[in-house]
Amino acid sequence: MCDAVREWTRKVGVTVASAQGSSVTVRMLLWESFLLGVFGAVVGAVVSAMTAGVLNSANIHVPLSVQLFLMSDALQLSALPSALGGAIALIWLVTAAAGLYAARWAARHAHSCQLALPPERSCCEQLTAGRCS
Repeated sequence: MCDAVREWTRKVGVTVASAQGSSVTVRMLLWESFLLGVFGAVVGAVVSAMTAGVLNSANIHVPLSVQLFLMSDALQLSALPSALGGAIALIWLVTAAAGLYAARWAARHAHSCQLALPPERSCCEQLTAGRCS
């Protein structure tokens, strides 16, 4: 995560140095978090549906105590499209909210963090030292 903060701080520093406003910075970082959220959610949904299919085809028998709970003698998983779509939307919303928070923080603190950063120290290290809040 510190690498991501360092990379974003550099992007914000370049954006601020080129006289583009903080709205450009926020849009740039929101777009990046949007793409990461959607890509991660879609890949996760596809992998989970494939895993459910593989486990269902394996016909895994479960112990009696689990059979009473599942009402079946074999493990059967279902990947409903509506549930996968809801999960994708929820993951995207959480990622967008986190990206918005990080983008606004970076836009507000770009000057203090970018100018105070020696090349070998990250903004995370300065945050822990209390210099860049």
